[in-house]
Amino acid sequence: MESLPTTMKSERRWRSKPLQTSKPSLVMAFFSCLAWLYVAGRLWQDAENRKLLTNLLYKNSLQRPKVLTVEDKLKVLGCRDLERRIVEAEMDLTFAKSQGYLKNELQQSGSSSGQKLLAVIGVYTGFGSRLKRNVFRGSWMPRGDALKKLEERGVVIRFVIGRSANRGDSLDRNIDEENRITKDFLILEGHEEAQEELPKKAKFFFTTAIQNWNADFYVKVDDSINLDLAEGLIELLDHRRGQDSAYIGCMKSGDVVSEQGKPWFEPEWWKFGDEKSYFRHASGSLLILSKNLAHYIHINSLNHELESFHDNIITSRSQASNNTQVVQTLHDCESVLSQNDVAIQVDLIPPDTADCINNFQNVFVASMSDDLHTSVVLAAISDPLKTINDLLNTRKGKKQELRLESLAALEKIIRNVMTVLGLMPTSYLEVLQQLREKALKRAKLTEEQVLGKIDERTAARMNKEFEKSDAIRKDLAAVGIALMDSPDGTTWRPAVPLALQELQVAAT
Repeated sequence: MESLPTTMKSERRWRSKPLQTSKPSLVMAFFSCLAWLYVAGRLWQDAENRKLLTNLLYKNSLQRPKVLTVEDKLKVLGCRDLERRIVEAEMDLTFAKSQGYLKNELQQSGSSSGQKLLAVIGVYTGFGSRLKRNVFRGSWMPRGDALKKLEERGVVIRFVIGRSANRGDSLDRNIDEENRITKDFLILEGHEEAQEELPKKAKFFFTTAIQNWNADFYVKVDDSINLDLAEGLIELLDHRRGQDSAYIGCMKSGDVVSEQGKPWFEPEWWKFGDEKSYFRHASGSLLILSKNLAHYIHINSLNHELESFHDNIITSRSQASNNTQVVQTLHDCESVLSQNDVAIQVDLIPPDTADCINNFQNVFVASMSDDLHTSVVLAAISDPLKTINDLLNTRKGKKQELRLESLAALEKIIRNVMTVLGLMPTSYLEVLQQLREKALKRAKLTEEQVLGKIDERTAARMNKEFEKSDAIRKDLAAVGIALMDSPDGTTWRPAVPLALQELQVAAT
């Protein structure tokens, strides 16, 4: 009986414990509740967002075409190419600003007073032309203090010369010594002074002059002419001061400039400006460029080969032959299609032709997406061209079902690709005529002479003089004239000369 009070007392103590809840436990429970509400709300919100996005994607999928056409893919590639060009332009602009090539930002390191000059005149000279230089210094070109006064008036004159092939030899030392006395040289450190390097000299001169002087005009003059400075050149330039895109030159675009294979031939893609009309001949006697055109050469000096023609015979003439084959095939295809008055359903084409088109299209899309590998595209174009040739010329191809539809579809895909690449000519016939004229010039033959050889060969074949017939074909092939026999007769096309074909085989 004595232990009863102790037991009851412990029971009361045990029952009273749940009634004493601590404050940290309440706070923990409160925050746990808030966390649960937050997580539940986010999950509910994410579920709503997923449902909303699913509905939007479903609606967009209903509005989009089921199958992407060739035109759609070409548009996408065109946008990518445009984006790439914009990025490159922005990079060029940033570089130009950083180097001070743009207006009001040009470095004026060459003018101590910081004034803007009227003109910088560079007189071409050579290592063996010291006598000519002395004659000029005593005639139209000032020297000493008179040269400094002319510079104060805004006209800088310098003899322009490069370095010897053997840097630091007596030729270079003599020029350096003469320059220390006269102080009237502009030495092009990056240019090798040689006759075959003459057209490159203009690029180096304009680039160096831009870096040293801020002028309205930059003038290149040969040491074979005398200038009338006061009433001639200076007055002429002063009247045109502030004129943008000014170009003055006394050279002409004759045979020596425009004919491939001549000493100073310059391809069209070297030229620049409106309609590629500037810089036609870098070695002309007088060449005057306004500031913005000279800046153009300076900024793009690493990207544009404004220099002499390097006669890479294998590459250039092989490419010309390939161009002839492509254009000739497309012209023949266009001629066949133009003779048919029936509406052609391009969608109805045989499976083999469809596979050829799809394969070429896939190669084109993949190559253009992979950093614009145009060389892969140009190589892959041979497959659809071969199919076109088979449809045009082989007996099996001429009898193929839906032949015209296949030709139209193949010509269309090639046309679209060439348009994107910027290679689509305005007229197949015009390009073929130009290629034929170049082939005749290279072979030193006329059209009448080639046709006469064809008639002579035809007569030899009729008389069963096959050795003579083969000799005529071989003689023409040796100079790049290929004869094409067909049921309608014999025609000729430009080709790679036989000797160059052998070099190509040896190179591969």
